[in-house]
Amino acid sequence: MKFQSLTVRYEAAEDRIVILGSNPKAEQILLLTRRLTFGLLSALSQQIQQTQGDQRLAQAGLQDELLSMKHARALNRIREAQVDRVVVSESPERLPTRLLTQIEISDRPQGRLLIFKDASGEIARMALDAAQLHWFVGRLATHSRTAGWGNPIPVPGWLDSNASAEPASGKSSGRSVH
Repeated sequence: MKFQSLTVRYEAAEDRIVILGSNPKAEQILLLTRRLTFGLLSALSQQIQQTQGDQRLAQAGLQDELLSMKHARALNRIREAQVDRVVVSESPERLPTRLLTQIEISDRPQGRLLIFKDASGEIARMALDAAQLHWFVGRLATHSRTAGWGNPIPVPGWLDSNASAEPASGKSSGRSVH
């Protein structure tokens, strides 16, 4: 299944991060364990730092500030894109909930491709551009904090300094990206 939109939230009863991926024909609920969430958060954060960082600023100790500003801009682009989005109220097929065991990350010219797998193999995939990748990493970090999973949560300094840009509770707990 190829996802066209994602919603990310924390489910206390399951103690899991829940990803609701959908396209016009189907919806799929994917569950992430703490271990998988932390591994994904760490890997994606490192990729953002490597691809969007600046070596000269890193040596001067200013890279976190640069990436924090890029993160804030990316979130603004996502919010602006959501305002213009027309919601189609079809009733897509609801596929069975799956517990993820692996997520592969591949480079694409416009960003990253995430391939979601469970014990039986590939379940779904989704391409994320740079702004969507920032959004996704922010949501993983926010919901890891909400879960109370303790320290150390592998949140990079550039994201930790921008924690106020992502609300952690209330009505916005299930934000989505298209």
